[in-house]
Amino acid sequence: MGRPPASNGSPPDEPGSPPTGRGSALGWMPGFGYLDPDHVRKIAIREGSVWQRLVADPLSGHAVSVSPFTYRPTASLARFVRARDGVARDPGCGSFGATEAERCELDHIVPFDVGGTTTADNLQALSRRGHTRKTKRQWEVTGDAGGSLRWTSLAGKRYTSDPLDYRDF
Repeated sequence: MGRPPASNGSPPDEPGSPPTGRGSALGWMPGFGYLDPDHVRKIAIREGSVWQRLVADPLSGHAVSVSPFTYRPTASLARFVRARDGVARDPGCGSFGATEAERCELDHIVPFDVGGTTTADNLQALSRRGHTRKTKRQWEVTGDAGGSLRWTSLAGKRYTSDPLDYRDF
């Protein structure tokens, strides 16, 4: 698509036209194009609007990540999480990791209904039993950006689960 034309200091006149300079377009809608701030506000208050957060590198201007504000992960995100985890990450899965990730449920570490995002660093593959135990708060889990999980039981026992290490193959 290339760079937008040089700025003349004013926002696009028509929705869908390229922005006139950096920072003049606030949004973009597939099948439509660039949106100026007024159009974004009008769409934002419409019933059924679905938003995605796109994080861009301020130096390169390139997209770094997209965070859908939807409960279900995209197919590519689900594939990534299952590939990263390899097996169930919950300690309640018989022998830790006895269930292959392909047969697991994907769970939000920070629950979606309290602000958890549907992103790789907030999703984990859990056995059905482990997912139920976490939902019933029999286990608490925290994660880090590297994919490691720290589980704590009601009795205070702690367990750590790391992503699958492909160097082991």
